Amino acid sequence: MQDLIYRIREVAKKWQDPDYSLRVESVQETLEQSKFLTEESIAFALNRVMRDMLSAPLEDWVGRGNQEIRVGDWLEHLSLREAFAHLLKVWLTGEQWIGRQETLWLPVLRGFAKEVQAELDAYAEPEFWEHVSALVARVPADECPPISQQAKQYAVPEDHQYIVPLRYGVAWATGNESDEAWSALAEDMLLFEGRMPENVRLLWVPQGMSPDRLLDIMAQFREVFPPAEGTEGALAMPRAFLESADTPRAYGPGFLLSKGAPEWTTPGHIRWVEYQDPEEVEQWLKAHVREIYHVAVPPESEVKVPEQVRAIPWGEAHRRPLGEEPPGENLLAFLRRL
Repeated sequence: MQDLIYRIREVAKKWQDPDYSLRVESVQETLEQSKFLTEESIAFALNRVMRDMLSAPLEDWVGRGNQEIRVGDWLEHLSLREAFAHLLKVWLTGEQWIGRQETLWLPVLRGFAKEVQAELDAYAEPEFWEHVSALVARVPADECPPISQQAKQYAVPEDHQYIVPLRYGVAWATGNESDEAWSALAEDMLLFEGRMPENVRLLWVPQGMSPDRLLDIMAQFREVFPPAEGTEGALAMPRAFLESADTPRAYGPGFLLSKGAPEWTTPGHIRWVEYQDPEEVEQWLKAHVREIYHVAVPPESEVKVPEQVRAIPWGEAHRRPLGEEPPGENLLAFLRRL
């Protein structure tokens, strides 16, 4: 495994160069397959992951896995950071990694694996199921039972399934934050078109606070990270619904903001929720811990975040360490039990 770790880090060094030929080819193929990614957002993700790969504790991920185990990785709802962490953990515990042709990040993973000289197979459904003996998946909560049942139908027993519900990011504000802090939160909300688990979709704010400053800053963010090709179309339906319901709302290039009850929204649509007392936020967080990926808190935080949820600073949603998981999740432990 030391030789594999060496190769991984040597390739990561090469891939830090945005103009490195194999990286360029992989990025271009990814862009051709997805209308919800941009060259800017992929560059952000790859730069972070490749840099972190050089310092991540890869040696600690090594295990005595069963080389005959073929781990099917259902990556539909994962960021590039999580996708690479899954791939490396499977490799380093000794199992075989099997992906789906539909996977968003497959061209990048495949290009990296090719240069590392490590195995990476991917299949379209239903062929995917015929090649896996274990399953790792992050899917919406209502899809967890069906995908588990489907895995069983293809002889993947329950103890070989690691299925966790899709969670979403939450943030709260005091109303005293600087423009710099709001810019950091805009990144948490809008990078990757709001489509990753790490993205903040719900923002708690003091009652009566105006959203104008945030709207201006989100528009400024879009000047640096322009919306992807499919974003405006994806936001058209929720925007029309809000208009028909006469829900307070505002929108700009590649984003939509609505005021209302604390409900999960679609990607790129931020829900603005008012509170009178921080205790309201605390009670809501406690009641929804299973649905929360992390909570982005401002520098002067008065809200106590439940221990089952990770609190992160504004601007850190997409800058978490490679391999970090939400509290209660442990992919390495699952892989080592196989």
